[in-house]
Amino acid sequence: MEEADLQHILDVMAWNVQFPDRKVRHALVLGGYPGIGKDVALMPFLMCIGAHNVSSITGKDLLQDFNGYLRAKKVLNVQEVNLADHRDAQHIEEKLKQPIGDEVVSITPKGKETFNVPNFLQVLMTTNWDHPFKLSRGDRRYHMTWLPKVLDEAARAANATYFDQLVRWYQGGGAAAIYFYLLTRDVSGFDPEAPPPSTSWHGRVMASSQTRLEEALSNCIENRFMAFGQLLASPEALTHSINVHMGLAPAGGGALPAVVAAAQAHGGRPWTKAVVARALAAVGAHHGQVRDTRVDWRLDRKRRYLVVRQADRPAVEAMNPQERNDYLDFHENGS
Repeated sequence: MEEADLQHILDVMAWNVQFPDRKVRHALVLGGYPGIGKDVALMPFLMCIGAHNVSSITGKDLLQDFNGYLRAKKVLNVQEVNLADHRDAQHIEEKLKQPIGDEVVSITPKGKETFNVPNFLQVLMTTNWDHPFKLSRGDRRYHMTWLPKVLDEAARAANATYFDQLVRWYQGGGAAAIYFYLLTRDVSGFDPEAPPPSTSWHGRVMASSQTRLEEALSNCIENRFMAFGQLLASPEALTHSINVHMGLAPAGGGALPAVVAAAQAHGGRPWTKAVVARALAAVGAHHGQVRDTRVDWRLDRKRRYLVVRQADRPAVEAMNPQERNDYLDFHENGS
């Protein structure tokens, strides 16, 4: 473990002990080989917080529709996370956004109505897997530390009682000493609102999380290909642009048979608008709606738009609905 990563983890723990009513807006993720003591390493911190303030679940519990385990808790401790290959992996990331970063968290107990409560949660996660879940491009919600394999098999066998001895030390006063350390640690330079430092493991997980379509979309955004060069564009325009980029549609548009023929020549069918919209959300494009103000039968309909780059959001948000419509009309119709 890098020294900077260790100091950041200690700052997060100390902040939660000293200021339990002021939320840290990112999660801590500890990864490493089985048996190296990830859970034991977190044990004294959880003891400092208090067992009644901690909710411990497994990664599979995140797949459920109910989350009563979040109610009246300070720490959400998610163990055995291995969800990258699950079909709902991207939805799991969305599901964790609120408990990790929002001021309010929605609680949905089984058999009861959903209600909102102030969110003071600190999310912790542990995993044995190098790619435990999927991350969107540009993610800044997770501080991910991969722990080294300290002992080889022979050394681990020779020190089989080490963790038992460590736990007894915690229980015999060690946890109290750690509590005093966290309570008095200087955190004046720590900003709980700031994104966490990036780590090499976080970068690997984010890079391996992208599908072929998401990777192509990221390339189009970076290189401002066709509609991806605009401040904002319609889902239809972006869908056509990505299909052209991937050789699944002719650049000039064309009738549906021509589009399908071009796609089949390259081994697949064109991406649909719905699939592209989901992939754009995964790589960080922002979507919204404006009322269509043109005087015709669509007068009362709302038009969808996507802000292609997050950096362009302030400029788009400064536009009024008419200006956004005019911008879309100009780029879609060329006039």
